[in-house]
Amino acid sequence: MDVRRHLRRPLLIAGLSLAIVTLLLAGVGGTAQSQQVPAAGGVYIEGVVGHPTYLNPLLSPFNNADQDIVALVFDGLTKVAPDGSVAPDLADRWTISPDGKTYTFHLRNAVWQDGQPVTADDVVFTIGQIQAPGFPGNPEVAQLWQPIKVSKIDQQTVQFQLTAPYAPFLEYTTQRILPVHLLNGVTGRQMLSNPFNAHPIGTGPFMVKSATVQEITLEPNPHYYGKQPYLAGITFRYYDSSQSALDALRRGDIQGLGGIPSDSALSLANDSRLTILQKPEFANLNVLVLNTQSSIFSDDLVRRALDLALNRTQIIQAAMGGEGVPAAGPIMPDSWAFVPQANAYIYAPDQAAKLLDQAGWTLPTPGAVREKDGKPFRFVLLAANQSDRLRAAQEISRELRAVGIEADVQTAGWSGIVQDFLAPHRFDAVLTELYSPTADPDPYAFWDSSQIKGGLNVASWSNRVADQLLEDARDNQSRDARQQDYAKFQSLFAQEQPSILLYYPVYVYAVPSALHGTSLGLLLQPSDRFQTVTDWYLRTQSATGE
Repeated sequence: MDVRRHLRRPLLIAGLSLAIVTLLLAGVGGTAQSQQVPAAGGVYIEGVVGHPTYLNPLLSPFNNADQDIVALVFDGLTKVAPDGSVAPDLADRWTISPDGKTYTFHLRNAVWQDGQPVTADDVVFTIGQIQAPGFPGNPEVAQLWQPIKVSKIDQQTVQFQLTAPYAPFLEYTTQRILPVHLLNGVTGRQMLSNPFNAHPIGTGPFMVKSATVQEITLEPNPHYYGKQPYLAGITFRYYDSSQSALDALRRGDIQGLGGIPSDSALSLANDSRLTILQKPEFANLNVLVLNTQSSIFSDDLVRRALDLALNRTQIIQAAMGGEGVPAAGPIMPDSWAFVPQANAYIYAPDQAAKLLDQAGWTLPTPGAVREKDGKPFRFVLLAANQSDRLRAAQEISRELRAVGIEADVQTAGWSGIVQDFLAPHRFDAVLTELYSPTADPDPYAFWDSSQIKGGLNVASWSNRVADQLLEDARDNQSRDARQQDYAKFQSLFAQEQPSILLYYPVYVYAVPSALHGTSLGLLLQPSDRFQTVTDWYLRTQSATGE
C-alpha cells in the first residue's frame, strides 16, 4: 500500500498526462527509449530503533535489531513465503509419513559463507542446542522442540520424529540453522559469549562485512544458492529512539526506516524522496478479553451485544490515528483458513441494545446504566499504562456507555496485569493483544479449554465442540480437512463471542523512492519486510546491455 498514491493523486494524474504526451511525440517523430531493467550496484542505508546484541538465530527472538540481520544472513530448512505458505529453503523437498509423525527433509547443495558444505550435521547440532539443558534462548521454542527426535539419515538427509501428529510443525522448520564446524562443543550459556555472535557465518543472501554497536554493513554472499541480490550492500544504523531515527531520515542520514509511528506516517507521505509501504501486522491481534466465567460475561448474548456495540473504525482512529485494520475473527484474514462469511464484522448498536434487553439487562430510564436483578451493568476495564491502550480503552468505554454499559477504565503496568489479573483469572475485561508470530492458522493456544489453567486461554472459554475442532485440525495433515474444521470453529466463535476481537496494527515502512522491487508480503515480525530483498534494486541498465 503506497500512501502517496492517495495523498498525491493530482500530481500523479498530471505526471500521467505528461507521460502520454511524451509517448505520442515519440511515436510521431522521436526515438523510443530502450527498456530499463534492474542492474547490480548501490548500497541501501536503513535506520533501526534499538541496538544489536546477538547476531545468532538462537539468541535473537526478542530483539528486532538482531532479527533483521539474522533474517538476511541465515536460512532455515524451510521459509514462510510472502503468501504465508511454507516453501523450500535449505531443504529443497520433504516428505511426511501417513501417520503425520515423521518428517524427512532432503538438503540442497548449499554452502556456508566460508565455503564449507551444509550438511545434516548442522541441522542436528542446531536442534540439539535448543534441546540442551540451560538453553539461553526462547523457552517456548525449547518447549516445542524438546520431545522431538532429530536424526541424521545421511549427509544430505535429516529426519524429525514427533510423538504425535502436529500439522503446524512444518512451519517450525523455518528455524534458522547454525554451522556445526564453527560452533561444535559450544553448549548452553557458553553460546552467549561466543565471538560468533558478533561475526556470524550463515547461508543467506547477505553476509556481515563489518559490525559495531552503531552500524552494521552487509554485502552479498557469493556462495548463496538462490538468486543473487542486486544491491551491493545494506547498511543498518542504530538509534536509541523512534524520534532520533525519524530525525535521521528527514536529514537524509538514512534512506529508509521501518516501524514508523502512526502519527508520523502522514507527514512522511508528502516527502518525495520516500515511498511509504504499509501492511497489517497480523501477528498482533488487539482484543478485549472477557472473563467468560464472570457473572457479567458468562452469557454469550451479552458478549455478542458488546461486539455489536463497538465501532472498530473509531477505536482504531482513537488508538492508532487510523493506522489499523478491523479484526473480524480468530484467524487472520490473509490465512487460507479464514472464512469471511463466518467473521463478518458489524457495528450495530441498536441490535446490541436488543440483545442486552433479551439477556435481562434493561434500561430503568433513558440514558441510565442498564440493570439486571437490581445490579448495574458496571465493570472494570483494565489496560496497560501506554498511551495507545489508554486511548483505545477510553473510546471503548464511551461507546459502551451509549448502550447503557458503564466501563470503568483503570491502567496498570503490563507485568502487574499479567501476574495479578490475567494469570489468576481475576478480572472482568482486559484490553490486550494476542501475539501469534506464525502463518499457520492454529489458534489452539488461545481458545482450547486445556489452555485455561496455566495457558493462554485467559478468557476461560470452555466449549467441547470448539475443543474437538481445534484438536482435530492440529492432527490432520489434509488442508481441506483442516479448512473444514476451522470454518466450523469460526462460526462457533462468532456465535459465542468469547472475547471481542478489535484490530490489527499497521506496520509502516519508508523506503527511498529510488529503491525499486520492494513489496511487503505476510508480515509476522518486522524482519519479514526483507522477504523479497533479492528483488530490490537501486540501479538500472538497458535491456539490450548497451
